[in-house]
Amino acid sequence: MKKNYFILILILICCSLLLMGCAENPVSHENQFIIISDDDEILLGQEADLQIKEKFGVYNHPPLLAYVDSVGQKVAAVCDRPNIPYYFTILDTDIINAFALPGGYVYITRGMLAKLNSEAELANILAHEITHISARHGAQRLSQAYGYQLAWIGAGIILKQKNIQSWKQAVDLGVQLALLGYSRENEFEADYMGCDYAMWAGYTPEAMGSFLKTLKRDEGDSPEYLSWLSTHPPTNERIDKVDEHTKTLLQDISTTNLLVLSDEYKERINGLELGPGQTSGIINGRQYKNQYYGFLIIAPKNWQLSTDQNPALVTISDTDKKYTVYLQATILEKTLTLEEWMETIESAFGEKVRKIKGFPNQDKLQSYSAFYEEEVETLGQIIERRDYIIREKIGYIITYLARTKDYTEGTNFFDEVYQSFSFLSPEEMQKSYSQYLVIYSVQENDSIASIAEKHLGSANKDKRIIDFNSLDPNKPLYSGQKLKIPPKEKDT
Repeated sequence: MKKNYFILILILICCSLLLMGCAENPVSHENQFIIISDDDEILLGQEADLQIKEKFGVYNHPPLLAYVDSVGQKVAAVCDRPNIPYYFTILDTDIINAFALPGGYVYITRGMLAKLNSEAELANILAHEITHISARHGAQRLSQAYGYQLAWIGAGIILKQKNIQSWKQAVDLGVQLALLGYSRENEFEADYMGCDYAMWAGYTPEAMGSFLKTLKRDEGDSPEYLSWLSTHPPTNERIDKVDEHTKTLLQDISTTNLLVLSDEYKERINGLELGPGQTSGIINGRQYKNQYYGFLIIAPKNWQLSTDQNPALVTISDTDKKYTVYLQATILEKTLTLEEWMETIESAFGEKVRKIKGFPNQDKLQSYSAFYEEEVETLGQIIERRDYIIREKIGYIITYLARTKDYTEGTNFFDEVYQSFSFLSPEEMQKSYSQYLVIYSVQENDSIASIAEKHLGSANKDKRIIDFNSLDPNKPLYSGQKLKIPPKEKDT
């Protein structure tokens, strides 16, 4: 009897949670399971925003940011959820991507801005991301992720209690979901409503299809950069559905006043920085150089370097992955000694981390070495060595990891990495290795071939200009037309 009573209570709790979490989708007007309030969603977005900016860096170009914001605000004003503030940020990376966080945060990368060819394309991309916020796609997925936990803990709702660990998990999950993309249904809804929002804001929705065709054309050339493509449904299917939806949208209206603004857009992005971001650093063979944080480090022979392991700036590992080295750097908010900084970091360690020993190094780096032991589920018992280094107000941590049984064998490799670490001179830190986007104004009697000859060194490179600007090669150029000049090729 008691068992049946307990089951009945659980059923009632689950039903009440489902009723409490039932909310109307502002876009589709269908009921959906959402346990996160608007206020919680905005707060979560605020905290996740800090993680995104730390991961990618923000592109410091106020006029361009103001322009992107003005286009985004124009679209947000006509969306189905205009009652929350919207924030638009340009991320300092050449990855071609745009994404949104719950609570009104929209991001677009330098790489995406360089890829676009009109303000209408920009408006459609931003509208797509605004739809994810407007339709509460992120809040819905977070609710699904936490729904099972909530069903078992009854009235002790995780997010409402602001349990620190659970709230941090929700923030981290929000970031992951934004970067990984949404379900096919969510993405198609964002495509459709993105076209609608862009049109309601005065732009042609056909720009969405044109940009998807650009991505489709280029996806075989540089798949590592097309993050926006990789986190969305197959391009052929999207193009077909978007074209069909756009045709329906435009069949009963005049398209005369719908904006494209290609030349105007290209003037705005003139001088846009191309290539890796300021904080990203550059891998050149066995070397990794970071001008922003002012250091250089060299990997042992036949080891691999990678820059995609956030929060590490660079990861160095042997081919068998027995030994791994991570390097992190941070701007210190106040002047600290090595010991004070190390103690601040160690205070955040969990109970599973046990410090073995620590000592200062009387060498050129004046570092402090500390050794820790930890049980890691996927690796077993590991030893972690950390070298803490401070130069003025920049703190560096070089972390060396190996299973306990392998650590002694890897010591010489770890020492080699440590000895290779060096600071860049102020002059080296100021050198620029970046390329910047050049916008060319077509002159009378110009042809694509003559422009390629002038700017790329050969008339035979005309296809690069055609592709970079998504031009119709059969359509003549006009005087004053703005064209993006492709950057130098990697092998030149």
